Amino acid sequence: MTPRAFPSTPSSGRRVRSALVVALAETLTERDWLILETVNQLRLVTGLQVERMHFADLSGKSRSVVRWRVLKRLVEAQALMPLARRVGGSLRGSAQLTYALDVAGERLLRLRRNLSRGDERIRRPGSIGDRFVAHTLATSELYVQLVERSRVESFALDDFQAEPAAWWPNGAGGWMKPDAYLSISAGDFTDHWWVEVDLATEATPTLRGKL
Repeated sequence: MTPRAFPSTPSSGRRVRSALVVALAETLTERDWLILETVNQLRLVTGLQVERMHFADLSGKSRSVVRWRVLKRLVEAQALMPLARRVGGSLRGSAQLTYALDVAGERLLRLRRNLSRGDERIRRPGSIGDRFVAHTLATSELYVQLVERSRVESFALDDFQAEPAAWWPNGAGGWMKPDAYLSISAGDFTDHWWVEVDLATEATPTLRGKL
């Protein structure tokens, strides 16, 4: 028994030929691949979250400028798809946008992993409602903050899985459905956590159904 997969998100609309995917793969930098892997892992990320994860080696204005150029290029290549809505606050431009995998991004990751359609899931998220976006971005923010803390503190983030990859058999034929699973190690000790990100939007029966 495997967890139910989320339905596919509508893509940007244009078809991408296999030859173009192969050619695009040859132009991607290692940072490009890491960005695609992060979006696949978390399902949705904001431009600012991408910047904090993958452009931390840059400083000042160059950090946001380079992030903008990279995300613009990946969107134009249909590797990433910006959602129509923006996150709140005073952020501007691509930092405020929310990104998901687009059709070329999905095919690029399959190409890199040499996957068939039925193998390991490359994840474009399901139906995109406001609650889904807010909840998914909150889980993504947890991951980004853990990565940032691990860079300056004495622990390692060994694993982080967002749902549905975080789901776990409950021993009774069903599934525990946490929002995330993470593993943290420090020295000889490793802690394993299942995480429920609480935005006070889930009814009590829904929360009980996750256990």
